[in-house]
Amino acid sequence: MIGACLCWGLVFVIPNLFPDFSPFEIMLGRCFFYGMLSIGILLSLKRDLIFSLNRRIWIAGAILALVGSLIHYCSLVLSMRYVNSTIPTLLLGLTPVCMILIDIRKTKTKKLRDFFVPCTLILVGFIFVNIPTLAWDTNVSIENYAWGFFWSLVALATWICFIAGSANFLKSTSSLKASDWITVLGVATFLWTVLLCTSSLFFVNTSINHYFIMSNGFLLATALLGVCSSWLGYYMWNQATLRLPLSLAGQLSVLEIVFGLSFIHLANWKFPENIEILGIMTILSGIVLNLFMFQESAYQS
Repeated sequence: MIGACLCWGLVFVIPNLFPDFSPFEIMLGRCFFYGMLSIGILLSLKRDLIFSLNRRIWIAGAILALVGSLIHYCSLVLSMRYVNSTIPTLLLGLTPVCMILIDIRKTKTKKLRDFFVPCTLILVGFIFVNIPTLAWDTNVSIENYAWGFFWSLVALATWICFIAGSANFLKSTSSLKASDWITVLGVATFLWTVLLCTSSLFFVNTSINHYFIMSNGFLLATALLGVCSSWLGYYMWNQATLRLPLSLAGQLSVLEIVFGLSFIHLANWKFPENIEILGIMTILSGIVLNLFMFQESAYQS
């Protein structure tokens, strides 16, 4: 789980390194390399999957790939372009609360009050982390703030749908391996990417040469996103959710943002302020408390 969050943390820093590229281009670059890797794995190691998997699995893969790989990441990058990373970070900090609510509704054996203290610590920690950047930026209009908030909500909603939907689908399909499921998602992502690139040639003022003159640095960065943040990150997440309750996995997923903030500070050669360090420690204390609670309940049962 920690490995998945480490890989996902890259999605917060790489878009800031390439401000000249649009969110659409960054999303397509990530999805292209994720899809190419998956197709390579499919053709070289898993050819039997093409015909052995039923239509239900391919349809689910296509839907979740569209939601998680394309809409979510494009929304996240858009939100960071309209405002800084503060608003999307704060809203994505609600991920553990949403995952707990989903797990409570699904299992009906847990109560929200059991998670009140760790969730509160995590949310307070996110507020502390973002205090240095919460001040109103006079260079950003109210309209941009509104759009940034909107796209952050879209990013949160699609992220919850993707990680919860992917974990539940994998658990409900016992014959499907985690590596095979990630390959299916990657192939579906590639097909969506090809469709979007082709459509952009007709509906957007874009030349086909535009996709072949991108800088080596940009291609390398999006390849890193496709391989690490997509294939490897999704694989480790699914492996973790097969072994952990969704509520626990959801709370551990906040480490994605902790790693993301760390990468941003590292890229800027900037040491975190004291209030940010306090926020990170508060988040980690909430996670540790939840781990102890989970271990105690497992021991009692």
